Amino acid sequence: MKLTPTDMVALEKQDEIYFLNKGAKLYVEESYQDAAEYYHLAAAMGSNRAASNLGYCYLYGRHCEANPELAIAYFKLADVRSEQDGQLEEATYKLGDIYEKGKYVEKDDELAFYYYDRAIRQIPRWDSDQYENNPSLCFAVARALMPDGIGHTDIKEAYRLLKFARSGYEKNVENGFNPHAESLEAVKTLLADPIFAEYIEKDHQKEKEKESDDDSEEEDDD
Repeated sequence: MKLTPTDMVALEKQDEIYFLNKGAKLYVEESYQDAAEYYHLAAAMGSNRAASNLGYCYLYGRHCEANPELAIAYFKLADVRSEQDGQLEEATYKLGDIYEKGKYVEKDDELAFYYYDRAIRQIPRWDSDQYENNPSLCFAVARALMPDGIGHTDIKEAYRLLKFARSGYEKNVENGFNPHAESLEAVKTLLADPIFAEYIEKDHQKEKEKESDDDSEEEDDD
């Protein structure tokens, strides 16, 4: 890879966002080798997102032979950096996913739930957008909180997170990200579980009350 004049200026400015974005653009274009090189530059400048992206590159062998150990190292680097800068990092979720599935490491449910919980705790309770922007994290934590899950059972919280996962996946599918279609159906299947009947009924009641209030306001306007 040959650096362009603009790359050199960005390098002098230590502009990690520039290199992260250029790497992402090249990744979408499937120029994985060059994408990884730009991610390396951004990560060296301190970008936790670039470190996380390198984790995916090495985990799935996008630009070289798959190297799960190196991938996990980059995910852990991104996780630590996210704690330092207060940003929610997908790498934290991915570490949970890796330890829960046990494909690349020895399966460890306790450690998996630790990473899931660590990631979800970084989202403010009031920030609906951030929950919806991380549907896979919401889905994973919700599964963990189910009676047969890897965490402590919390049906109410599982229901809350599944609703965010559903809306997040729906938006992604509507925007053309078809890989999330299967996950969306899995979320809908879980939401149909009878253990959520109480909360579904409460939501329906709230909707009826809101519709009644809206009708009353329209009558007042008349």
